[in-house]
Amino acid sequence: TRCQPYRSLRSKRGLVTRAVASLTVGLALLVLGGPRLSGLRMAVLSPGGLSGGHSAIETCAACHAGAGENADAFGAFPATVFSPTAQGTTEQCLRCHRPAGPDALGPHGLTPASLVEVTERHRSNAATPWLSPALALATLGPNVPTNAEGELACSTCHVEHRGSDFDLTAMDDGRCQACHALKLAGFAGDHPAFTEFPTGRTTSDYFQHGMHAIEMGTLRCADCHSPSTSGSEILVGEYDVMCADCHLDDKRGLTPEFTGAPVAPVSRLTQFDHAPHLVDACSSCHQTESEPNFDAITKSMCATCHRPGKTTEACLTCHDYHAARFQLTRTP
Repeated sequence: TRCQPYRSLRSKRGLVTRAVASLTVGLALLVLGGPRLSGLRMAVLSPGGLSGGHSAIETCAACHAGAGENADAFGAFPATVFSPTAQGTTEQCLRCHRPAGPDALGPHGLTPASLVEVTERHRSNAATPWLSPALALATLGPNVPTNAEGELACSTCHVEHRGSDFDLTAMDDGRCQACHALKLAGFAGDHPAFTEFPTGRTTSDYFQHGMHAIEMGTLRCADCHSPSTSGSEILVGEYDVMCADCHLDDKRGLTPEFTGAPVAPVSRLTQFDHAPHLVDACSSCHQTESEPNFDAITKSMCATCHRPGKTTEACLTCHDYHAARFQLTRTP
């Protein structure tokens, strides 16, 4: 029978010591091995590929303050250089992405005073729903770090080095919930009701959908409206085509211009696109039987589709984050 002795504790410690020493020497050679090992160092130490929009960036220093010319530099890897809250990183972002409005780096583009007022109002007026264990745990954690002016680092939400196919603007609901005082488990259940959507109605007081539907019998939306090329907007036909057959006297002085798209200013942070909603009839949301013009869109209308098991109810489906847009001033 072959002899198979059991190693003593001293022998096992020796194996661990030799393994750690070999690994240490190997890493030292990798880091300090000179230009010949540059390719190997990049393969081992690189955090991953950049997204498509940043693929032209060639050096770490273009985005990471203090990183040196590239990741091959020995001093390029302290934790502070790649910290998500490093202000230097945000300053590098602003070299190309310039804000088009004030307080663009603040949450939702609000001033600190406005943000406090909105936060307190939501806390006092809204009942906190039942929270899942994950959301309940999130409420106990530290606040999202900001600088002295209350500004967030760009990399708080936009995380790079996830490959060329990664959407750098994608953001899951967890990132929204990390800051919001009112935690929402979903749109259909927890989202507050809204009754004045869209705000800033654009329909003229002189034009009444209900009256035209009654007097003309069957009035189809397509008789007067058609989607734009992208489908995101609903266009209004020209007066001579839609109205002149019935109105012998010209009514154009009483109504808005009949060309273009009547876009209702929803709000700074709420966005709506007609294109994905064109699969249903217009009357699914716009009722004209009893009102001179359309009633406001309610949450219950939206929740018939935006609910679990049907279509998405993610925050970014309807809401934007940056009240002030960022403009790309030059190619990275």
